[in-house]
Amino acid sequence: MTELEKYIQTYFGVEENDLSKIVSLFEPIQIKKGEYFQKSGACSNKLAFVQSGILREFIEVEEKEITKWISTHGYFVVDLGSFVFKMPARWNIQAITDCELFVIDSSNYQKIGEVIPIWLVLEKQFITRCFAFLEERI
Repeated sequence: MTELEKYIQTYFGVEENDLSKIVSLFEPIQIKKGEYFQKSGACSNKLAFVQSGILREFIEVEEKEITKWISTHGYFVVDLGSFVFKMPARWNIQAITDCELFVIDSSNYQKIGEVIPIWLVLEKQFITRCFAFLEERI
């Protein structure tokens, strides 16, 4: 079982048959240290799970770089506002090390709800947990 499968199983609790359907929608890619997964200003149509490596989410403000988040092995990375609302990305996402990612584009992400009807309920529960985590962090 890949780390992606373990993550989805742990946080979404989908059955094994559904799990294989979800994972089949992801594509493995590699990006090198210094390369960008996402640049601010461009519309993001992809979400990635970090299989290995480290990525940094940051914004440039007044000639300074402000890091919002560091994504490591076992986490997802995305400019969520851009991915969901199809607006220009605010955040740059750059590889700090060589990275192996599992990537899903927005059209395949939408297919998850079609293939697995309970997905929308599971996704809502997951997002609620994420917000609770952010509240604790703040």
